[in-house]
Amino acid sequence: MALFTRNATLLLMMLVLRYIAVREAKITVSISNFLAESYEDIYNLDLTVHCKSKDDDLGAHVVRFLEDYEFRFNPNIWRTTLFHCTMAWPSRFHHFVIYDQSRDGGCILNNSYCVWRVIDSGACQLKTLPDATEIWDCYPWND
Repeated sequence: MALFTRNATLLLMMLVLRYIAVREAKITVSISNFLAESYEDIYNLDLTVHCKSKDDDLGAHVVRFLEDYEFRFNPNIWRTTLFHCTMAWPSRFHHFVIYDQSRDGGCILNNSYCVWRVIDSGACQLKTLPDATEIWDCYPWND
């Protein structure tokens, strides 16, 4: 019985430490507007971003060309954190999962900073390869 109590106590301590580590590991998501294809477009293509998770609705934010919107959060301990965003601009409306903990992890290669560019065909995430090369990995809309 003493062995069971000791093992249960160790397991509980490990879970508490993991919970604390995850709670302190804030993630920042940055969404930039890269929609304009020509100089004339930059005045007409404001991007309206509205992100929410199961627990949080971050509201709508207007992002002008080459500007960004950022939000911070703590991922959950079950590695199931999701943030869904709608992206709208004149005559366009799309949906995208901007943060999927199983896909994005902690954005560890980018120091817990997930950087996204919104383009006409989808969203592109900045990734750092093992050799320190940075690339934009693009995903289509989730519509």
